[in-house]
Amino acid sequence: MYLRVVRATIAPGMTEAYWAWAKRILDLWDAAGVRRAGGPYAAKGSAGEDVGVWLTLHETEAAMRDEFRRLYADGAGRDLIAERPPLVAHTTVESYPDWDQRGPGAPPSPPALQRFPGPPAEA
Repeated sequence: MYLRVVRATIAPGMTEAYWAWAKRILDLWDAAGVRRAGGPYAAKGSAGEDVGVWLTLHETEAAMRDEFRRLYADGAGRDLIAERPPLVAHTTVESYPDWDQRGPGAPPSPPALQRFPGPPAEA
């Protein structure tokens, strides 16, 4: 089982727009049967920037790669992904190929996670 972790650093001033867009991405994912491992989550980066953390599960590396290529190739997926660039300043993607959701391992724990749909509370 592959665990895919995507951390999207939200562009300054775009947090509200990002999470509104994220709800539409979730609708697309749910309609397409994307297997989420919780989340997405709202977190803070080391410099206090807002970060969206997305976790998905995939049977194989090819399935992990191909699912998103297929999802964003045309139609609503292509339109949604075209809206992403001004919302996101930076993205990192990691995968954990041997993650067993029923085994002793656990996904990495980003700091100060808060359950979607909203951004972290102001300090």
